[in-house]
Amino acid sequence: MNWQFSDSSTLVNVHNGFTIFLIRGSWEHIEDMVPLAPEGMSFLRQAQLLREGVAYAEMYALSDGDVAHSEYAA
Repeated sequence: MNWQFSDSSTLVNVHNGFTIFLIRGSWEHIEDMVPLAPEGMSFLRQAQLLREGVAYAEMYALSDGDVAHSEYAA
């Protein structure tokens, strides 16, 4: 698979650097997240990767409660 957790609230596509930060909730019940795409990536590709990454996270994340510790958290 192209995805890897760098920590419990950050999922990275290892081939292109697309990153999903979980801001609030859990991977099974996302309340807020922030995607970060490499410069020049099309919106269509970003949407595809976001969908793919969330599906991966739902399948492989450990259920350890809510996560709200990110540099992007308000």
